[in-house]
Parts: sequence; C-alpha cells; structure tokens
Amino acid sequence: MNKIKGVVYKITLLLVLTGIILLTGCAKDDPLEYIYAQGVNVENFSINGQDVVTLKGDTGAVGATGVQGPNGTPGLGLTWSSAYNNTQPYIIGNAVEYNGSSYYCTTNTTGNLPTDTTYWDLFVEKGSTGADGINGTNGINGTNGADGAPGVNGTNGVNGTNGADGATGPQGPSGINGTNGVNGTDGINGTNGTNGVDGAPGVNGTNGINGTDGINGTTPVKGVDYFDGINGTNGINGTNGVNGTDGTNGTNGVNGTNGTNGINGTAGAPGPNMVNGTTLTTLNGIIIGDGQFVSNITKPGGTVVGTNDTQTLSNKSFSDIITLLSGGTISVVNVLTSNNSWSGITSNFTAGSNISAFSICYITSNGSVLKANASANTTMPAILLCPTDVTGSASNSYLSMGFVRNDNWNWTVGQMIFADAVVAGGMNQSAPTGTGKQAQVIGMAMTADIIWFNPQIMILGMA
Repeated sequence: MNKIKGVVYKITLLLVLTGIILLTGCAKDDPLEYIYAQGVNVENFSINGQDVVTLKGDTGAVGATGVQGPNGTPGLGLTWSSAYNNTQPYIIGNAVEYNGSSYYCTTNTTGNLPTDTTYWDLFVEKGSTGADGINGTNGINGTNGADGAPGVNGTNGVNGTNGADGATGPQGPSGINGTNGVNGTDGINGTNGTNGVDGAPGVNGTNGINGTDGINGTTPVKGVDYFDGINGTNGINGTNGVNGTDGTNGTNGVNGTNGTNGINGTAGAPGPNMVNGTTLTTLNGIIIGDGQFVSNITKPGGTVVGTNDTQTLSNKSFSDIITLLSGGTISVVNVLTSNNSWSGITSNFTAGSNISAFSICYITSNGSVLKANASANTTMPAILLCPTDVTGSASNSYLSMGFVRNDNWNWTVGQMIFADAVVAGGMNQSAPTGTGKQAQVIGMAMTADIIWFNPQIMILGMA
C-alpha cells in the first residue's frame, strides 16, 4: 500500500488502463466516492492515515539492476553428533537427533535436553507420519534354484542317561522238591540188658529100680588060696524120672541205653523241579520260564507255586536275574476295575517338593523327583508318573511303565499323549508349540480314562 504524506485537497489527474479521468473540485473527504462511482479498478492507499484508493496502472519497465549489497555474516557450520546422549558434552554447532527431530547447539551444554531453547534450536522438525502407500503388485515368482549340495552330517548327539532299572518282575513258579538224600548208616546197637533171675529148679524125677545082686563066690584064703572074685555086672540103671515142669521165667532185665546216631549220609542232588505248595525261604538258583532254577538267588518268605499254577506275589524281591525262555511272559493287568488304580513297573524315589497324584515327573541333578514341564528343556524329560500324593521330601513308588486309570480323564482313544507345557506335571493330547517348547510322547489313550504310560526319551525342541 502506498502511503502519501501531507494533506491532499484535490486530485487533479489519475492514470488508468481505460484512459485519463480528470477529477476537479474534489475535497479531501470525497475522492473515494467519485472513484467508486466511475467503476475504476483501484488499490488502497492512505492519506493522512486514512485508507484511500489508487488507480492500478500498467506494469512499468524493469529497472536497472541495483548495486550488490554487502556480504552477509558467515553462516554457522554444524557438526552432526548422531542421537542425543545426556552424558556427552556438546559445543556450539553440534547437531543431534532427538525424538525424530534435529537440533543444533547454541550454547555449550551437558545434560540439557535439546528441547531446552536456552541451549538448543530446532532446525529440522520431525514430520508427521505419511499415509500408507498403495501396496505394490506382487512380483512374479522366481524360478526354483537348483538343489544345494547335501550338508555334512551333524555329529551324533550325546547318549541320554540310562533309564532307571525296571521293577523286579513277579516270581516264577517253584520247582519240584529234589529227591531225598540216602539215609545214613545205622547207629551202633546199645549194650544188652542184664539177664533175668533164673527160675526155681524143677522137681527131681523118681530113682530108677536097682539091679539084682550077683551070686557070691567060694571063700578062699585071700591072697593065697583065692583071689577076689570078679564083681558082677552092674544092674541096668532104672529109667530117668520124668522132668519136673519149668519154673516161671524171671522178669526181663532193664533195656540198655540207645546207641549214638550214625553220621547222616550226604544230601542227594536237587531234583529239576520243586513240588507245588512247598514253603521255602531260600532258593539256590534263579527261576526261569519253564520252572527250572539255576543258582544264586534268595527268595523271601512265601508260598511257592508250581509251573502250571498262578499266584499274586506282593512285595517280593529278587537279587538276581529272572530269565524268560521262549514263550515265557510277564503279564501286566490292563483292565483296571477301580478309579485311581495302576499296574506296571515301579521304582522308589525321593520327592523334591509336594507332588500331586498322576503328575508326570523328571529326575533332577541331585536324584530327587519334581513335576515335569515341557516349557523348557531344564524341566524335562518326563520319565515317571506319581500314582499317589507325595508331601515334601518323602520317598514314594513311581510308575516307569504301565497302565493307569483316573475317572476324571476324558481322553480321545487311540491318540498319543504329550507332556504339558503349561501345567507342571500335566498331560495333553496336543503337542506343545512355540520357541523352546519340548514335544515328548509319554503314552497312549487306551480308553477315555485309562492310559498306557510309556514315556519316550526322544524329545523334539520346538523352534
């Protein structure tokens, strides 16, 4: 807007595009009225501080180039110092990025944020987020590259630790008793008892009849005239009298003491089998599939049955090998008729903390048992199932393989069961997913409430 100083009382001439308009006798207060009345194209200007119009003339010719002005003061050079760091000293001219905008230092500073205008000035402000661009069209699929050469086989993994020893199987049937050993020789006879007292003598028989006397000879002078006559023959003896009856026998003498027993004969060799129903406490052998036994096994007290019988042995242990020959089996009951029951191979372990019934467990580095969790490899693998509640560090029997029934279960029959990655000690029929999770099959659903617990040592770590 052009400003005209002083008081103008009359405008005498206006140059306009359509010609020259002469204004005469126009007071200072009414030029606008006249100009508007003529419909002239005008621009505002001021007279004595009041807005007045001017007529718009033709564009004038370009004036000559003016003299070059003096050089401006030198601009401030900037040194880029990347993102702002509140521990770094900054000097004038250092430039930093802060929250998406750029600032330069105007006064040396340390620890003052770039938003503090005492030390910083904004020279590039962060722009607002632009609208999303239109998605580009999908590129044409590239052709498949040639198959790469097979990679070098990885080194074999370290063998897993041996599983816990399985529980001792049930005792085999007892063999038949061996034949009796040969009897020992008889002991020496005891000394004879003293003879009884003789009976009283029998009555003497009557004397026999004397024979008749011989005839006397003549009487010569003895020694001269005659010799002694020959004695007559003796008369025939009379027959003996009848023997008197025997006297009554005396009482028997006291029996002599028994002789000492003879030394026992050596025991006969054991027979091949033991008789049914025999009660023993020690077997000098191991029982094998057909009822025979070999050597070196101690059996606890109990009734042994024969090869064709069956019997449930409770809490019996063996200290040596049980061998099953062809056709020999150990049967594990799979028809569990009551809730919270199980059948299989067990081992005793000490709990590391409270463990609820039917939790699957792993063995820690110190040998204690804790609930398994498939969320990490440090709480795996699951190799045991706790069939009852365990409190604190108590010792308990844990199932390492067998059948388990729990009426609260509702499994899909015939499907695999995995260790759970959410609930410690839990089981699930869906394999866990996600980085670091451990997929381990620990059994199979036989019915909706019975599983075959048979944990696999191979575990897949999920990526």
